Amino acid sequence: MSYRKVSVYIILWFVLRKILLIIVALLNLSILLIERELNMAGCRHDLFDDQYSNADEILMVYKD
Repeated sequence: MSYRKVSVYIILWFVLRKILLIIVALLNLSILLIERELNMAGCRHDLFDDQYSNADEILMVYKD
């Protein structure tokens, strides 16, 4: 394997890693914004609460 191929693979690895980090950061930001909107709407809802054990309970909407 030539040095040129190795350097291209290394550059691709760093570029793909940066893209994945940006995607994860955007997902975290969107989750925080959703939680903020739910809190502003008066809903008692926490996406990271340990008391919920399955997806059905997490998706429940609390009405006033």
